[in-house]
Amino acid sequence: MVARVGAKKLYLHDLKGILPPNVSPSDSADLCRRFAENWVKKELMLQEAKKKAKLDEAEIERKVEDYRYSLTLYEFEKQYIEKELDTLIAEPVLKKYYQDNIVNFVLKQPIVKAAYVKIDKKNVQLGRIRSLISSKDNKELVSLCARYAEQYHLNDSTWVDFENLINRTPWSGSPNKATLLQTGKQTEVSERDFVYLLHVYDARQPGQTAPLEFAVEQIRSLILNQRKVNLVNALGKQVYESAKAKKEFEIY
Repeated sequence: MVARVGAKKLYLHDLKGILPPNVSPSDSADLCRRFAENWVKKELMLQEAKKKAKLDEAEIERKVEDYRYSLTLYEFEKQYIEKELDTLIAEPVLKKYYQDNIVNFVLKQPIVKAAYVKIDKKNVQLGRIRSLISSKDNKELVSLCARYAEQYHLNDSTWVDFENLINRTPWSGSPNKATLLQTGKQTEVSERDFVYLLHVYDARQPGQTAPLEFAVEQIRSLILNQRKVNLVNALGKQVYESAKAKKEFEIY
């Protein structure tokens, strides 16, 4: 026996499963002690509640059954979805969803295709990087940044959230960020020991429609969620109709 509260007892086998694999004996003892302490506290509160609270046992039992039903159904549906869900979404399906629901893909934040580099202002390669940053898919620029830059983002074919890109840079606190969001614009700022370089290849402003390639993961998630709903609804109907055909239930 590990602990006792009144007539209620906690045994060692009740602790099975709470210990991670390869845990040391000292850590094991500490985890068991903390579990036992928490169990005692909960049991004491439960017994106090039963003594002093005005409890409707029938109502509590109904809620327990409702919770058991919900949890069982949730686990069943989750396992069914994991087994049956078609997660492949063809490109035409993504495009059609985008076109049919385009009013739902209005940007709330600016997005850009851009190159960004943070580099020590004394670095001998600063000038070369400055001259190359406007070049798309430049292998020399990638190589230089990998070797010398403190931070960099050079994926010029991918739309990114502009605020995330400039986070922790001198631009993040700028009251007039719109001036940075001009296609083809290159901006530079210094702060302490570093120079920050930004070249915007393309930009979209809040209120404009998000490009498909930026919205594609959101669309994929929405389609999969709808498929999950359809699967669960179809499962419920199938179970009901099967039981009805076999006369497994009656409604009086």
